[in-house]
Amino acid sequence: MNIVVIGGTGYLGAKIVRLLYRTHDVCVVRRENGNLSRLKDILSGLCVLDIDDMADKFPFDRVDLLLNFSCAYPRDGKSDAEVFEANLHNPLKVFLKCLSAGLHRVITIGTGLPDNLNTYTIAKAKLLDILKWYQETADFKFVNILLENFYGADEPANRFIGSLIRDLLKNKDVYCTIGDQRRDFVHIDDVITSVMTIIKADYPKPFTEIPLGTGENISIKDLVLYLKDITHSSSVIHFGAVPKRALEPSTIADRDKMKIYGIQTRFSIKSGLEDVVSKLKGAME
Repeated sequence: MNIVVIGGTGYLGAKIVRLLYRTHDVCVVRRENGNLSRLKDILSGLCVLDIDDMADKFPFDRVDLLLNFSCAYPRDGKSDAEVFEANLHNPLKVFLKCLSAGLHRVITIGTGLPDNLNTYTIAKAKLLDILKWYQETADFKFVNILLENFYGADEPANRFIGSLIRDLLKNKDVYCTIGDQRRDFVHIDDVITSVMTIIKADYPKPFTEIPLGTGENISIKDLVLYLKDITHSSSVIHFGAVPKRALEPSTIADRDKMKIYGIQTRFSIKSGLEDVVSKLKGAME
C-alpha cells in the first residue's frame, strides 16, 4: 500500500511507522524540521516530507491509506494556535492533498473525551465533522478511533503515568486534583496491536467509529494510591493541591463495541501499570 502518515514522528505514530515501512511504501509528513529521532535508524526506508513541500514533492499518484496520529495537548506552554494547528489544520491540509491524489481510506486518532472539554477536543471534533462532510461527495472510507488515555514505559517524560511513577519511585511528593474523575487507561502495546488490527481489517462501511481502551476505568485517586502501593513509595500524596478542570469527565471504552471490530486488549488497567512500574524500576536501578 501507499501510506501517508501525519504525526508519524510522535510516540504512537513512530511505533506504527516502524511496523509498516518494510512491507509498504510509507511517506511521513511532518511539520517543518519536525524531530525525526524516533525514526532515525529507518530513514533510508522512508519518504519524509515537510508539510509545506507537499504541493511539489508529494510522492504518490494514489493514496491507499492516510493515518493521522498528529496530536498536541493544551499544556506545557502550547498556545491555542499550536493546538489547533496540530489537531485540525495540518491533518486537514494533508487530507486534502491525499484526496486530490485519489484516497481510499483514512484512519484517524480521535478521543473518548467530550467535544467541548478544551481546544484539543474541539479540534478533534471539527476534523471529524469536516472529513464526514467530504464523504458526502468523495468515495473514501473513514475510521475514527476513540482512544482512551494510553501509557507506556518509554512514553515522553511529561506524560501523566510515566512521570507519576518516576516521582513515586524517587519518593517525591505528588500534587494532584482530588482525583474523583474516572478514566480508562490502556497500555501502549495494546494500542499498537489494536491499531494494526484496524489497518489490516479495511471495514466495509464508509464510516466506522471504534472505541479503544480496556473497557474498565479507575478514579485518578485510586490509580495514584495503587501506584504508590506497588512502587512501595514513601511519597506524600497531596490530593486537591491541583485545581480540577471544569467539566472534567469520566470515560470508559465500550468493550462490547470493540469486540465487534475484532479489538481485544491484553492488559487490564492494573496489570498494565504493574508492567510499566517493573520496566521503569529496572531502568532506574
